[in-house]
Amino acid sequence: MSEEAKSVEIGLKGEASVVVTDAETAAAVKSGSLAVFATPEMIRLVEEAACNCLKGYLADGYTSVGTNVNVSHLAPTPVGATVTAVVTVREVTKGGRAIEFDVLVTDNVNEKPVGKGTHSRFSVNAGKFMAGVDAKAKKL
Repeated sequence: MSEEAKSVEIGLKGEASVVVTDAETAAAVKSGSLAVFATPEMIRLVEEAACNCLKGYLADGYTSVGTNVNVSHLAPTPVGATVTAVVTVREVTKGGRAIEFDVLVTDNVNEKPVGKGTHSRFSVNAGKFMAGVDAKAKKL
């Protein structure tokens, strides 16, 4: 492993949960017209679970950025239900900097998963990364 990631190992898990309110519905976030848990909110929850998974595993001054999301939204979840995203590290490459996760999203009302797929993150030096962003912002 490189100095950027400290022992991120296959099988490491992270999770995040949310009780669905009107604010997380497709109608509220404008990704549809229905009062059901929105796909963009599901993806946000997946990314939160991945960040939770990596807490304590990245070197000081480093963070991770999302590089790929491939998650199918398989079933609707009503307002009031609890949705939980669980990510599991399935591959670590590029000296520990590229981390691939399997994703499973469930709720407390559906018998089957409501989401399933993969997510990728990359460990970056936060200062260097933001310096690049700041340079781009100056061009605006």
